[in-house]
Amino acid sequence: MFGETKEVLAKTDSQGHFTVAQEMGRSLYVKTIRKEGYAFSSKQYPIEGYRYAGESQNFKPDQANPIIFRVRKTGATAFLLQARSVDFQFRVAESGKVIGYDFVQRGSIRNVANPTGDDAARVCDLKVKATFNTNDATWTAILSPGNTNGGIIVSDQLLYEAPDSGYKTQYTFTPEDRKPLKAKYVYLKTRAPAIYTRYEIEHVNANKEFFRLTGKSVTNPYGDRNLEQATALPYEVTKQLADEAKTAFRQNKRPTKPDLPKLVKEAKEKAEKDKPRQ
Repeated sequence: MFGETKEVLAKTDSQGHFTVAQEMGRSLYVKTIRKEGYAFSSKQYPIEGYRYAGESQNFKPDQANPIIFRVRKTGATAFLLQARSVDFQFRVAESGKVIGYDFVQRGSIRNVANPTGDDAARVCDLKVKATFNTNDATWTAILSPGNTNGGIIVSDQLLYEAPDSGYKTQYTFTPEDRKPLKAKYVYLKTRAPAIYTRYEIEHVNANKEFFRLTGKSVTNPYGDRNLEQATALPYEVTKQLADEAKTAFRQNKRPTKPDLPKLVKEAKEKAEKDKPRQ
């Protein structure tokens, strides 16, 4: 029937090939690809639908030229501090101002030069300076680490381990309004001892009224370069580790790297024990 969907599970052979056959419908969509020890990102490798009816140019499968989907071999995972909304916004009247961000406490520093209130208790990991050019109505942005012994690398590659070397003191670019950036992954080495962050710029506004960067980040608070996020952690474990990290940094210390399997096991055992008995 029109509008109905059917979910089909297809398994690959030893060479990674799979076929969907003996199914009827107007379109085929590949929802996800799973293999233990590997990860698939539909964002990095977008999946399109394949139409078999109703269009002048329908998809025609060719066994000799199969569609290729790429998966990535995952490494050891770590607990990472996540910030799902890291934004920097400047009005034209604020041209030349510097805004900072603390990736551990996960908060903005509206005035890096003279922080007040909660901002004064934060440590700047990333500085963003945006300058408006009145001659051609363009914005120039400068990204830099919050401390002088840190560094920044901006790349078009999504990496799950922060680079070991090659960090620069700053990165300058002139974006176009609402045009996606090719080099959108910002890798930061900040503080002493160093911690590592990946900030992904998802949206850019650069118009005659304001400039804005919008993105998300992950930060390894333990000092190593691993940016492979441990997934499916119980909420209690995530909250415990985030609180421990924030408290340690407030005291100018570093959190102890956790035994994740042990913490997850203990959390599951406690949840099972606390279940109401029938």
